[in-house]
Amino acid sequence: METQADDSVIPTKRRLLKIAIVVIVIFSAAYGVLFSLRFALGTEFPVVIVNGVSMIPTYYEGDLLVVQGVPDKSTIEVQEIIVFHSPYSWDTLIVHRVVEARTLNDQLIFRTKGDNNNVQDHWQVREEHIVGRVLQKIPYMGGVVTAIQSPYGIGILYSLIIVVIALEVFYNKKD
Repeated sequence: METQADDSVIPTKRRLLKIAIVVIVIFSAAYGVLFSLRFALGTEFPVVIVNGVSMIPTYYEGDLLVVQGVPDKSTIEVQEIIVFHSPYSWDTLIVHRVVEARTLNDQLIFRTKGDNNNVQDHWQVREEHIVGRVLQKIPYMGGVVTAIQSPYGIGILYSLIIVVIALEVFYNKKD
């Protein structure tokens, strides 16, 4: 006795495979863009989200900054805005303006200040702490990125993916 495969199962499997491929391509593209930016801009952190008010009116909380690495730190000039690791917590990045650059014991040292601060920072920034210089700002976009990265944003994103898959699987365009 011969059995025939149900014709409706094959298109459903094909559609699921197509959806899976699209989802993989989208996530791969997102990581590819980040990797490409790291390579092209020469820094581990090619984009930074402003968190705080120390740089108002230049940058506001939620602005997205594009950062370029600086291989030769001696090219950083006074009045440039740089991104650097906090002297107290390597995982914390700070965005401030350079107010002084000098050499101390054969090492380049920078003094910085937030545009909204009355006094310059009480620390000195050593060249190995510098991530890069700010090239461009994209207003408010950091808030969008932060929202997407939050638990609620991730939940909404996954829910949308599930809804799209469910619609594709259960809605037959031929019917």
